[in-house]
Amino acid sequence: MILWGSSNQYLDVGCGSGEITEDVSESLNIKTPYGTDVEVQTCPNFILVQNDKINLPDNSVDLITVYVTLHHFSNYDGMVREMARVSRNNGLLLIREHDSFNEHQVYLDMIHMIEARSGHG
Repeated sequence: MILWGSSNQYLDVGCGSGEITEDVSESLNIKTPYGTDVEVQTCPNFILVQNDKINLPDNSVDLITVYVTLHHFSNYDGMVREMARVSRNNGLLLIREHDSFNEHQVYLDMIHMIEARSGHG
């Protein structure tokens, strides 16, 4: 159970298939999970991100996760501002990103291509 918010709302930015969204929701007993992406996905309570806007009210989300998605944003500042807008004042923003600017870039690009073609990316 999340102890820092009263509504217990969770937003997974870049949810893809929704597997992480569902795992986090179940593990933390989330009442209202939302998934967002720039393409239509099968996440719980899916919200399509358009023009760097997340269709949720200000100060409405207790937990936001961004799992290996940040490098896909074309407008980092706009999306981070938008995540801050929907986050409650005492909410948590958890970002996990790989270092895509190193000697392993070619392998990461190859993995992204394979995932995209298989429908998992």
